[in-house]
Amino acid sequence: MMCIILLIPFSEFRPNDYDGFCTYLGEKIPRNRLPAMSDMLWQKFIETFAELFANAATHSETRYTVACGQAFPNYKRLNFSIADAGIGFKNRLIQSNVTLNGITSDDERFCVDAIEWALQEGSSTKKDISGGLGMYLLRQFNCINGGKLQIASDRGYWELRHGKVEKKIL
Repeated sequence: MMCIILLIPFSEFRPNDYDGFCTYLGEKIPRNRLPAMSDMLWQKFIETFAELFANAATHSETRYTVACGQAFPNYKRLNFSIADAGIGFKNRLIQSNVTLNGITSDDERFCVDAIEWALQEGSSTKKDISGGLGMYLLRQFNCINGGKLQIASDRGYWELRHGKVEKKIL
């Protein structure tokens, strides 16, 4: 069987271009080439990526966010990347005076624990506004579907692969 690869083009977005990013997702991610999803699940799937984009604009102080990917229809698999040039999880938590179980921000583990913290339900640096679902839902989706999620921030690296977590300092 020939392996078909569909490229999701590299695109750059300004932080205020939420609508453009959502259009990109709808036009470039090939729904009909991924595992079957109900309309409601598909909407949540797209909303999760859109929230990650919005979080980069809100929390990372980035000037731009980039996205790209590949779809493998034969395997019903999607590889999708979102990256920003912002301050990272660690610095955002320091700015927001968030503490992590007694680990100080000068401890090299802080950058990894900051990623882990962001993936917990309800974790948010927003004040007086509910939040903290986007990263959590993405983690849950990957757990349920046996996917892989990789996050690098500062010197921290966190990976979820087939339900197992790996954390390390880069």
